[in-house]
Amino acid sequence: MNARERQRLLRVAIHEAGHAFASYRLGARFEYVSIVPNLEEMSAGHVQGTPWPSAVHIDSHLDSRSQSHLERHVIVLWAGPVAEKRFSGRFNWIGARGDTHAISELAWFIVDGHSDGMKAFSNWMRFKAEELLMPPYHWAGVEALAHALVEQRMIRSTDARKIIRAGMQAWLDEKTAAHPVLSLAVTDTSKAIA
Repeated sequence: MNARERQRLLRVAIHEAGHAFASYRLGARFEYVSIVPNLEEMSAGHVQGTPWPSAVHIDSHLDSRSQSHLERHVIVLWAGPVAEKRFSGRFNWIGARGDTHAISELAWFIVDGHSDGMKAFSNWMRFKAEELLMPPYHWAGVEALAHALVEQRMIRSTDARKIIRAGMQAWLDEKTAAHPVLSLAVTDTSKAIA
């Protein structure tokens, strides 16, 4: 694989790792993450989710449990394009079209079809995804999974979660080794990784 192809694959892997990381951190279950292209769906990769809980109902009146589930799902959808933008420096609207389409559909249910509310809700969820990926040790988990995806192409959920935790822990270990005074502050953070 030449350098250009590897960089393209890494960009796709970062995008999918962003989705998987957000799923992991927000407690959304998924089966696997893949960077194997799906020509039928015109997708360069995907995270295969699990069926939504039976208690989640998408209808004209969302209960708080269903709304919370949809909001988490929208953050997960935003996390892929947000991660890719952080990595490449630009937003890939073409690569994010499936995500943004799904975000729009879910936003419609949450705000009862009000266009101004849809835009505000979508922007807020995008901000939440950016906030989720912002801490450097979170980003270390995304990068660890992305590099593993470039090598393996498809990773089951249990292994993806282990890779994310290992990437985050390696970042924390490196920082505390370089700055021993930080070790006391980082102890609580490393407990949150598990």
